[in-house]
This record gives sequence, structure tokens and C-alpha cells, in this order.
Amino acid sequence: MSLEEIFIARQPIFNRKEKLWGYELLFRSGKKLNQAGAIDDEVATGQVLVDGFNLAFKEGMNLKYLINFSEKSLLEKHYNLLPSQHVVLEILERVNPTPKLVDCCKKIKKQGYVLAVDDYVGQEEFKNLIAIADIVKVDILELYEWELEEIVTNLKKYKVKLLAEKVETREKFLTCLELGFDYFQGFFFSKPEILEGKKLSSSEVSKLKILKEISKPEISFKGLSEIIKQDINLTYRLIKYINSPYFGFKEKISSLQRALTCLGEKKIKQWLRVVLLADLSTEDRGKEVVFLFAFRGRFLQLLAEKVFGEESGEKFFLLGLLSYLDVLLQKSLSEIVEELFLDEDIKKGLLDPEHPYHQWLVLASYLEKGEWRKVGKQLAFLKIDPTYASECLNAAYLWVNNLLKSE
Repeated sequence: MSLEEIFIARQPIFNRKEKLWGYELLFRSGKKLNQAGAIDDEVATGQVLVDGFNLAFKEGMNLKYLINFSEKSLLEKHYNLLPSQHVVLEILERVNPTPKLVDCCKKIKKQGYVLAVDDYVGQEEFKNLIAIADIVKVDILELYEWELEEIVTNLKKYKVKLLAEKVETREKFLTCLELGFDYFQGFFFSKPEILEGKKLSSSEVSKLKILKEISKPEISFKGLSEIIKQDINLTYRLIKYINSPYFGFKEKISSLQRALTCLGEKKIKQWLRVVLLADLSTEDRGKEVVFLFAFRGRFLQLLAEKVFGEESGEKFFLLGLLSYLDVLLQKSLSEIVEELFLDEDIKKGLLDPEHPYHQWLVLASYLEKGEWRKVGKQLAFLKIDPTYASECLNAAYLWVNNLLKSE
């Protein structure tokens, strides 16, 4: 099975200081979106796992990547193709912890791999696996707080790190922090914390002014050039971006004018918007939000171009890109969009859950979280071929990785 037929989700994991520690990678074949289960044996093959890992891997960063393994995948040694210094083998809760499997896991540990046990809720039969595991994941949504405290107390008898899964709010993060968890997985980092009456900094105001300027219908190629020329940092970053391997130019491009000509107006606008928004946040949490909004914009653009034609791409790029502005600026989205020159459909798509465009944001949200059954239903609702969606998903990952790598 080729990667083009596979859906991949990448969920960030943070440490106690809210620094990025790693990601969980989730895979699903387009044919099995509507089936239950955390792992799809059809995609749990060596080659697909390697291709998916390479797509998500960030060079130069000492990050861990958690990948789900079934009993079959572990016994067939599919993990051997993945680098032990970066990959954490996640043993699913539905495996049968037989002596054979426990022995297999001991051998895996000797090869230098880190082992994680998924969805532990105190199962007695998992004691032998917990004893050799490095990390234990606890799904906090499934438990009352007193149950969580009991499980944490029990696990502290072992030499394991604790990972809280499905941490969806700031409050839950703080609770798990207090209980002694070491790592935190979930989308708490991407939830807006609206501060009433918050004043934007001069830097934020300046960047919003440029966003407003390039959203005007009458903005010209010359106007874009002038905006970039006025900022030596933007000029340097654009030239660095266009000389990346992604574009494959044989000769190095060293002048701003040539870079602008090679990219063209549409691509310059896209690059400039992402860079301006990326500059609004420097923390690890914020950088993950940058990835999400850039990914959303590019994914929705590519998918809309396949479904509606190329002329619709720009609208959907903006729709995805701006959907996290409230998180970055800590102001309500309704306040922010009024300050920008936006097409009425984009405004309504961002603010009105009943608007057809909003359903595309719902699809993107399900994909980001790896909620595969919901992805399948939403694709059916929007009458979109899953193959189109998986192709656009993988292309969006490549585009965003390249764009942020050049930053």
C-alpha cells in the first residue's frame, strides 16, 4: 500500500515545562476510515511506517515519535526499520500480554527502543509489561479524578514515566501536572485563552496591518515587493525559503527580485501570511499552533482546488490559516476578522458553524486529532473522495515542513 492512500495524524506531546518532547503518529488507510480500533493492520507494515515517520520527522531536533504497534507488528519486527533513538513503540491496550509477547518486548528493549504501554487503567494482567515499560499512557478522559489519583499512586511503584493522554484544556493540564505526570498529549495548547480587553502589542498591530494590506483585492505584485523590501529580515527569509530543496532550482537565487518573480504573486502571499503569523508566537506551544494553521491552510487549499477548481484555493487557504488567530492573539475571532479585508464567505466560515465553509474546518479538526471515523463521515457529508483527501494531506505535510524548516 502506498503512502498516498494513507491518512496520517501527528499529535504533539509536551513535557512539564511545556517544551515539545515528541509526537504520536497515527495511521489509517482510506478504505478503513469508518472502522473502529486504534490500529489498522493494513497500514502497520514496515514500509508505510517508515514513509510516515519520514514525513513527520523533524531534522536537528531530539524528539521522540510514538507509533502504535499491534501484537502482530511487534512479533513480526516491523519496528526494525525505524531508528531506536527517535521511535517509541506504543503497545496497545488490546494486546494479549502473553509470556511470548513480554519476552519479545524484553528483546526489543535490549535493542535500544523505548517502550510505552497505552491506555492503562489498572489492568492486573499488564503488570509484567508495566515492569519493563519506560512510559505508561493514561487516558484521562476515561477516568474520574479519584480514579486518576489511584492509578498514578499505583504506577509510581514502577520505574516508569507517566504520560497523560487527551489533555484538552488548560485546567486538565494543570491537574495532571499536580498529580505528577511527566508528559502531556492533547490539544490543550491550541485552545484560545481569551483575555478580555487585551491590547495588542505594537509588533502584533504591525503584522495585522500587513495582513490587512495583502488581503486587499487591489494589492499588486509591486505592492507585495515593497512590503518585503522594507524588512531586511523578510527579504533574507524569502531568499532562504526559495533556495530550499523543495523548489529544486539548479542555480542559487540571491536577489529579492528574482525570488519574487520565480514564486509569483499567489505563492508570495501564502508565504508572507504564514511567516507573519508564525512571528506572533515563539514558545513551543505556539510553534505547534503555527504548524496547525499552516497545515490547515495548505490542506484546505489543495483539497478545494481538487473539488471546486484552482480559483477556489486562495479562499480556503485563508480559511484554514486564520482559524487559529484567536489562539495566537488571545482575542476573540469575531473581533480579529473585522480588522481584516476578508471575503464574506471566509468570515462566515470562521464564525458561523452553519456555514458550508465551516464544515471544511470541522474536517481539518478531525484529521488533526486522528478521529478517523469522524473523518470518514465528514468526507461522506462533503461528498469528497478519501483518496483526494489523503493525497492533499501528505502534500500539505511536505509543504509545511519545508516552509517551517526554512525559518
